[in-house]
Amino acid sequence: MLQLNHIKKEYKTGDLVQKALDDVSLNLRDNEFVAILGPSGSGKTTLLNVIGGLDRYDSGDLIINGISTKKYTDRDWDSYRNHTIGFVFQSYNLIPHQTVLSNVELALTISGISGAERRSRATKALEQVGLGDQLHKHPSEMSGGQMQRVAIASVLAMEPEILLLDEPTSQLDPQGSEEVFHTVELLAKTGITIFMIEQKMEKLASYCDRILLLHEGKQIAFDTPEKIFSRSDLADLGICPPYATRYCKEQNILRPDGTYPVTVDDVQKVLKAGIDKVAALPQLADPVYRNVAENRFTVNDLHFSYTEDHPIFEGFRLSLDQRPTAIIGQNGAGKTTLVRLLKGLLKPASGTILYK
Repeated sequence: MLQLNHIKKEYKTGDLVQKALDDVSLNLRDNEFVAILGPSGSGKTTLLNVIGGLDRYDSGDLIINGISTKKYTDRDWDSYRNHTIGFVFQSYNLIPHQTVLSNVELALTISGISGAERRSRATKALEQVGLGDQLHKHPSEMSGGQMQRVAIASVLAMEPEILLLDEPTSQLDPQGSEEVFHTVELLAKTGITIFMIEQKMEKLASYCDRILLLHEGKQIAFDTPEKIFSRSDLADLGICPPYATRYCKEQNILRPDGTYPVTVDDVQKVLKAGIDKVAALPQLADPVYRNVAENRFTVNDLHFSYTEDHPIFEGFRLSLDQRPTAIIGQNGAGKTTLVRLLKGLLKPASGTILYK
């Protein structure tokens, strides 16, 4: 379906030349889920834009369904973007006062699709992402993961052959991320080819078919998650493999093909198969702080809300000492609000925050 042959792309600013893509070649299979991995500035977004027709490559060739794009006109590129490609970005871009169904129908309206077909395609797309029972909700009534699935449905309603996702879970909590990854995995099985830029290694290891590893615009490898995360040069490339792989490297736990497991399930299977293998607990570093802890922040009976009908904290109490503390919770739980209150950037409605 899609081939990239020796794609190169440069950006020029005065005398400075930045090689964004330097000889990237790929041959994609239908209904394949491909992750693009690399540190900042490695060319991930540029590659996604070239595949999506938003950026033109300087040399090489992008071949779509056996047809070269070297001689594509502006009209050809417009047709390609409108009928073959679907983009999903980090932000949801939903209209708050419109229902979920209306949001998905919007792109179809702009494309001139008739009312009956709009409704049918939008409903089907929402069912595909598991939101068929929430057509008449508004975005404000949904979680971050659900809103991102609505954004995916808006793209699916256009019936693209290739879906491009640029870090769609970067603003989501673990549950929302799981919802999006599971949705994308199911979509890949329907025949859609998927490219996703993502930094959540554990998720990539569990869901994608192959990983494209980029560094400074160069294609380092294009292979299965097991082979990519078993490489010895990942630290030099700015990549931290999944925890399961790091643990297996520590314990020298290998799969039959000589690669390291990349998921917890894989580790369990390897250990069950190797009866003589005994796995030890991972070695933990010395505690960061050994001395007696003393309180630094004391929060008493804290009340705070952005609006009268939506309280964030009610009677909240907390003591923090000088040891490192993590604040966890789902989107909207109040994590960022709490930090802003502790820093004095927000003022509580009542209660006290004492700093020693």
